[in-house]
Amino acid sequence: MTLESLNTRLVRILLVVCVCVPAATNAAEINCTGESSLSSVISCVKSSIQPKDTELYSTVNDEATHSQFYSLIQNITERKVCEVSLPSALSAIFKTKNYIEDSTTYCIIYTYQDVNVDGYFDDGHGVYIINMEVSPAPLSVVVPHPLYDTNTPALGIEVFSSLKGHVFSIAGAHRHTNDVTSLCQSSYKAADSVHNIDNFFFTFHRAIHDILSTLPHVQFHSMGSSTCPGVDVFISSGFSGQPNTTSPAMTIINAAATSHPEWDVAYPEATNANGCNLYGTGNTIGRMMNAVPTRDVCTVAADKSTALASSIFVQVELKWDYRSAVDWIPIMTTAFPRPAEEGGCTSFPLESGYR
Repeated sequence: MTLESLNTRLVRILLVVCVCVPAATNAAEINCTGESSLSSVISCVKSSIQPKDTELYSTVNDEATHSQFYSLIQNITERKVCEVSLPSALSAIFKTKNYIEDSTTYCIIYTYQDVNVDGYFDDGHGVYIINMEVSPAPLSVVVPHPLYDTNTPALGIEVFSSLKGHVFSIAGAHRHTNDVTSLCQSSYKAADSVHNIDNFFFTFHRAIHDILSTLPHVQFHSMGSSTCPGVDVFISSGFSGQPNTTSPAMTIINAAATSHPEWDVAYPEATNANGCNLYGTGNTIGRMMNAVPTRDVCTVAADKSTALASSIFVQVELKWDYRSAVDWIPIMTTAFPRPAEEGGCTSFPLESGYR
């Protein structure tokens, strides 16, 4: 072998080595905002949510960080400005991006870090979407248990997207990600988004509620086939009493009964409830929205006599065959029609996706 051919072979070997060894990096990111639809965005998010029994979740106990997040959410909601500079405590956890779907602009606030490149968010603190238009449908759609309550992520985002709702949120960790017990409510785990307050999920909804106090808040949950015998769908306002006749909960109940008279839709104190008690009385967000002070939501249930007249909280419990967006989009469209836009301006279609 000549010296020239030997050199050529060495160069080729070195090139192969260079290609095969990955470039050094300090961190990896999970970014789902490049997907072509909001449904695809949330499908991508769901695949990266911290799974059960992985001990990946960490609580957020720093009051200053919660205060910064609270202000961020209120500023985005009120000023309709999404891509802003975040303080260092938040920028290490969240990013913000404008996203356009069907000529509607949304702001996505999303957790992104995956430093150990295991495919799951390092910070299981959720993803939040705010409609940036002037007249969104008056609805907050919430998915608090995206892995435990199967099919609720797809149901929630498709309802939100179809209605062009005001706010959407999805938790970033399985409710049993960590084995440690919740310091807020000892019957639940630390990663359960709606049985704790040391998480951004609670702070997000507190910020929204403080400026949009009448915005209906609808949480989609699932129940097992043997739970609540004879009941297909159970809807409550977060307490054991029958929802007010003018409440969002009763509005949904009536719309569901009209769209699907074959369903057994029940609520607290209804004759067809058959003893079902999935009232959501321990839900910390529900308690806050039902007039329990934030400092007390871990330990104090809502007083139905106080909350009844003004409750905007809705807990929807669904059995397996009743979690289809095809069924729920007409129900929710009837219950929460989008306000007519002012000015009569012509809307030109824009390509969906991140902008």
